[in-house]
Amino acid sequence: MTTDEQGIGQLRTAADVLASGTLRAHFQPIVELKSGIVVAHESLIRLPADAALRNPDELFKAARAEGLTLKTEQACLDEGIRSWVRHAHDKRLFMNLSAFAILEMVDRLSVPGIMRAFCRRPPWSRPRW
Repeated sequence: MTTDEQGIGQLRTAADVLASGTLRAHFQPIVELKSGIVVAHESLIRLPADAALRNPDELFKAARAEGLTLKTEQACLDEGIRSWVRHAHDKRLFMNLSAFAILEMVDRLSVPGIMRAFCRRPPWSRPRW
């Protein structure tokens, strides 16, 4: 059943939200106080306004109860990166991940593998000047 058929208000579990594809990333600017210049953005995940799970805390609480913590974090990471690339931002992007998710990724991919997966150019390959 698609989201259109069931109505967004029927998104009562983390599994429902993940299957619906309705997570959206919003970007909060991070500003250098001295100059007022935006130097980066933080990716914040948002759910549909009329979903039964009203905010990210409720989503992650449901995800833990359903055994979907890592899958939920991956979905938030994917949405944040996908939206960021689509908007072609030229600033740094900060994303929040739990220690559990980071350890799982390191275990599966290794640190260089993670950097290749998420960075166009790994930090250690940049000149230090």
